[in-house]
Amino acid sequence: MFDFLTRGFLGSSYACPTANARYDARMALTNLTVAEEVLSLPPAERLDLAQLLIDSLAGDLQSDAEIKAELARRLEALRSGEDAGLSFQQVLGTPA
Repeated sequence: MFDFLTRGFLGSSYACPTANARYDARMALTNLTVAEEVLSLPPAERLDLAQLLIDSLAGDLQSDAEIKAELARRLEALRSGEDAGLSFQQVLGTPA
């Protein structure tokens, strides 16, 4: 599909290890280009970048089940009237 995945970034010999159809079909071309560039970095720089990306996820530790449970709780609070929610004007910031 994307022939640069097998020949490497700008003709280099380093090819993207994620070159499979399932991954390619779901990942935007710009993301693939970024991946190719990142994979061409020296190992120490890739490690620094990997650590930066991992650290950026630190606040996002909820599982899908926990997120769904929280959304269900919030929806029930709105339906029951326990939480009045926000008005259209409050959400859009337009004067009432």
